[in-house]
Amino acid sequence: MTPESFLEDYEQRFPWPVPDGAPKGLKLVPVAAFTGRGKQPLEVALATLDRRPRADDLRRAWVARQGKGASPLLLVAAYQHDGGWKASICGPVGDDPPAEGGLELGEVERIAAAALAEPNRHSAIRFLGSIWAELETELPGLRNQGMFAAHELRDRRGASLAR
Repeated sequence: MTPESFLEDYEQRFPWPVPDGAPKGLKLVPVAAFTGRGKQPLEVALATLDRRPRADDLRRAWVARQGKGASPLLLVAAYQHDGGWKASICGPVGDDPPAEGGLELGEVERIAAAALAEPNRHSAIRFLGSIWAELETELPGLRNQGMFAAHELRDRRGASLAR
């Protein structure tokens, strides 16, 4: 996956400029922005960087892009790492929005697509809020609540499918 193919089939796609106030040393290159559904919908803004951003730089870029807007914003910053693409994300709301880095760009694309598909900004914010806790687990996107041993899911997730 590359930044150019991120949400490539999504219809609500538009360009966005580097906002005034973005950290100069970040070398932020906007790729595209996407809007969700409803009044004052979620926006997902995708940019590329030359390196993994520090969380405080990413938050400053988020604040500059968000401005005083009422729409929630998920800022996705893609960067190359070990021959592939990783991403850092920030948002969607708050004075000190959450930020996380070192994620697979494909995983972030799935999260963004699911958030944009929510019926309104409130649902999108709730969905993204639930994602933050999962990003810190060994198996993001999987809620293991007593059904399987975590080590089975983590260490043997492909073994039982191969049988």
